[in-house]
Amino acid sequence: MKSPLKVLLAIDSSETAQDAVQLLLQAPPKWQVTVLHVIDVGAQSHPHLSGGLIQEYNDRLRQTLRKEAERLVPEVTARLGAHFVQVEAVVRDGAAADRILAAARVRQVDLIVLGSRGLSPIPALLLGSVSSRVMYHAPCSVLLVKQPVPTLRTILLGMDRSAGSRDAVQFLLESGLAGIAKRTVVVTVSPVVSSLGGGSFAWEASGQDPQAEARAFVHGIQKQFASQGCSVEGVALEGDPAAVLLELARKESADLVVMGTRGRTGLRRLLLGSVSQKVMTYAPCAVLTVRRPVWQGRAKQSRRKPELNEW
Repeated sequence: MKSPLKVLLAIDSSETAQDAVQLLLQAPPKWQVTVLHVIDVGAQSHPHLSGGLIQEYNDRLRQTLRKEAERLVPEVTARLGAHFVQVEAVVRDGAAADRILAAARVRQVDLIVLGSRGLSPIPALLLGSVSSRVMYHAPCSVLLVKQPVPTLRTILLGMDRSAGSRDAVQFLLESGLAGIAKRTVVVTVSPVVSSLGGGSFAWEASGQDPQAEARAFVHGIQKQFASQGCSVEGVALEGDPAAVLLELARKESADLVVMGTRGRTGLRRLLLGSVSQKVMTYAPCAVLTVRRPVWQGRAKQSRRKPELNEW
């Protein structure tokens, strides 16, 4: 991530979308931000009308939503433009989740930022809410904001020995987020550490005390942050990984929980019991799932600015 972070901020008129803007304004000014607002007529409640009347209703609803976009988008863009070097805004019609995911792929962004809009277990698993679909299917990292974050005080970084966790450390350091929070707490769980992106991961059998290995592992992560000028706290705990992270997030009044993923997509990540699913659903604060963008590693793929009609 040598070039400035490319961010897609998806907004609507919800309170959590404004919370997402508030949190994003604390990020490094060099980030390149695209503001996306989707006019999603299909997501609105509809009365029981006949075919002809429903079309007329939808047309009027679309006009109302477009007027709301004409007010909201310039307001958000102006706030961001006073902080970030590069900001642009785009308004699209269609299904919100589909448009967000398409924009992320076409623009090859590093991070999608959006509000949760009251994410709960039922819509997360069954109803295909926008935030859930984006979290599950995004080709890059996703920051899901659930409540106001006036000041990013405490980041809780859940770690294991997976490649996804290493990506999370790299993301925090290279994006500049590690230097913004007042505290960063690295936490791992022993003797068995589930992948914080789903699935299971066991400590290698070495004959050593699992807790001692866990402490040594956390100390190594602390040294990695220290080498980049960032001081972080470390803790090694025992128990169910999701339960440990959620309890610690509440105890430490965390503003952001960060986890890596193993790049799984679709139904495999919808399995009940996955750590990322539980933390995303029940965490009392914002959640950042770090996923190496699918286009990274491809042979020198150009990150050109797409034409507006491409998505």
